[in-house]
Amino acid sequence: MSDSHSCIILHFTFSVKDRYRLIPKEIQGDLNRYIAGIIKNIDCVPLVVNGVEDHVHVLSILSRKRSTSEFARIVKTNSSKWLSEKHKAKFEWQKGYACFSVSKSNVESVKRYIENQQEHHRKHTFKEEYDRFIELHQDLIS
Repeated sequence: MSDSHSCIILHFTFSVKDRYRLIPKEIQGDLNRYIAGIIKNIDCVPLVVNGVEDHVHVLSILSRKRSTSEFARIVKTNSSKWLSEKHKAKFEWQKGYACFSVSKSNVESVKRYIENQQEHHRKHTFKEEYDRFIELHQDLIS
């Protein structure tokens, strides 16, 4: 085979340092678009980006040229710089992130889940959500 092909679909989520609610509703749409632009600039394909005041979810097709850790580092570094400028104060994401693979057959349901973050978080905190993700994947997490 002379060409290289891949289709790696990933669901990333990362939170504001100490899970503070620092992302105002008024700029969440702009932040989502900014993150989507970062993703495009590193040859990945953003499928949906959305979040609330204390965290963000990203569903993306990962370029075969990028690792998950590199993707997270670039997105978090560039978006935190942008948010620092918006806040006129230092903004930081938590050091870690969560990343889970998504099968093609589940893309639409994960997209809906991410698109409905505001509704979802009326009932569940980010900590509850994160703990549930970890519990669901506990036997597979590296």
